[in-house]
Parts: sequence; structure tokens; C-alpha cells
Amino acid sequence: LRLLMAHGDEGMCDYRRQLDLNTGIVTVSYELNGIIYQREYFASHADGVLVMRISCNRQGGLGLRISIDGDEQPFSVTAEDDHTLRMDVLAREHFHSDGNCGVDGHARLLAIAEGGTIRSFGAQLMVEGSDAVVVLLTFESTFGKTSPASTCCDRLDAASAKSYAE
Repeated sequence: LRLLMAHGDEGMCDYRRQLDLNTGIVTVSYELNGIIYQREYFASHADGVLVMRISCNRQGGLGLRISIDGDEQPFSVTAEDDHTLRMDVLAREHFHSDGNCGVDGHARLLAIAEGGTIRSFGAQLMVEGSDAVVVLLTFESTFGKTSPASTCCDRLDAASAKSYAE
């Protein structure tokens, strides 16, 4: 998961990271040009998703690009629509085998804006003029599953039906 904020880093101050051990929520916040930006992250085992909420305290002040990649594994990413990225990856084991053993993986990312717009741009999502955006990310492999893509779709459908507070 990669985030590229529309603002630069110069002038950033009051950078803070926090982990709430009671809720499992990680919070990162900082100030830039009088605007306070905040990212909150948590993993929901029950829903099988990683949840992130990125916000700022200036109405319409949030802009960023969102992308995913398979790191060193062979992968392909496509924008399924203006809110959804899908990634197919070949996860192969190279240390104990000939590199042909492994599983196929599928990831799906859904972005939900609070205000502003989201549009696909190549294999990325562009968030512009938003107050906040919630990002849901799920992954499944063929290890023990027959259809990782449908599993990921079902998880995102269920998770996106809930509010961020839920």
C-alpha cells in the first residue's frame, strides 16, 4: 500500500505516532501550513480487512494518490472502477525450492471519500478536495481457498456496508 500526499514535506511539524493498545488503532498526525493531517489504521480480523482513515481539519483540504503493489513478487494492478483497485500476485517461494512453488494471491482496495472526488488514474486512485477518505484493503491467496477474488469482494462488500465508527 502506497500513499502519496498532494502536499510536500517541507514545513511539516508536530509529527506524532501513537498506538492505543486497548483499541489496536495506530494514529499518525502532523501539521503542515496550518492544516492538521491524521491517519488512523487498524486491522479487523472479523472482517478480514485493513482499515485506514486519512483526514485533515480543513474542509476539502485532502488530496492524495493511492496505489498497491506486489513488491518483488510478479504482480499486476488494475483500477476496476473509480474507487477500487485489484491486484493479482504470484507469491513464489525461492529459499527452499526451485521458485516454482507457491500460491496465487489477490488483493482488493476500496476507497470511500468524505467529500471531494475519487477517480482512477492508471493503476492508482486519485483523491482530490476531500475532507477524509476511508481505505479498505483485503488480501487472500489460493492456499486453502478456491477463489481469492470472490473472497476479497465479499469482504469489501461487508466491510463497506459499515461506517468507520462501527
